Amino acid sequence: MFLYASLRIDSLVYFTDENVDTGMPVRQYYMAVKKGLDWQGGALLPEPINLTGVETCNGVLSRDGKRFYFTRCAKNWQGKVICGIYMSIIKDGIWQKPIPLPSSVNDPNYTATQPALGRIAKSDREIIYFVSDRPEGRGGMDLWYTVWDDKRNRYSKIRNLGTRVNTAGDEMTPFYDLPTRTLYFSSTGHPGIGGLDIFSVFGERRKWTRLKNIGFPLNTSYDDLYFTVSRSGEDGFLASNRPGGNSINNETCCDDLYYYRWNEFIRITVKAVSY
Repeated sequence: MFLYASLRIDSLVYFTDENVDTGMPVRQYYMAVKKGLDWQGGALLPEPINLTGVETCNGVLSRDGKRFYFTRCAKNWQGKVICGIYMSIIKDGIWQKPIPLPSSVNDPNYTATQPALGRIAKSDREIIYFVSDRPEGRGGMDLWYTVWDDKRNRYSKIRNLGTRVNTAGDEMTPFYDLPTRTLYFSSTGHPGIGGLDIFSVFGERRKWTRLKNIGFPLNTSYDDLYFTVSRSGEDGFLASNRPGGNSINNETCCDDLYYYRWNEFIRITVKAVSY
């Protein structure tokens, strides 16, 4: 099964001052199922994840499959779009009513969005990486993190990922590949091919090494983001507005989903033996 967020617009829609707040389409979650080599479906994910008229997107499933972190967005009293991260728990096969993360994460004055999940190597506690425009960062959108303490049922103090990752530009759409302990993210601040490029770093929390641009053809001179790696490590998905996608306006107006697969993939298995 594949979960994804989409506006699902297949025609041009024009808005005026009278209908911009009530008729504007919002992103919702959909699901598709792979049959053979093709993805089929596009069915709307039911409540309580989706809410009618509420922007819902940017989700990540916990390693045990029991928790789903995702984003909801709405305009505040100043007309600024503010996003917050929510979490839903599955119980008896049914997703429960989502609850917002605490105000330390979901600051009502700033956006918190695009959660990604990692683990502390020593304690195995869950790390929630996310994107925010709070003013203590390097500039623009930065990557931040908090650690979930399941024994005390609380989140740690919010911290910035640091200057190895964050720049004066925008960093966004993080994805943490746990087997390789690699963080993937898109940035406008690091040297790239053009637009938003996908980068990778090795480590966790504020300790990072091996920053690199993952290169062409995954990166192009257009916007490339939402990079993910499958559990097998052999393939994955990304979003891009590169030419050749499905467009109703111009050839680079919108982000489409793309699938990639490594032509050369080497799997090395290591077995530890104690003496």
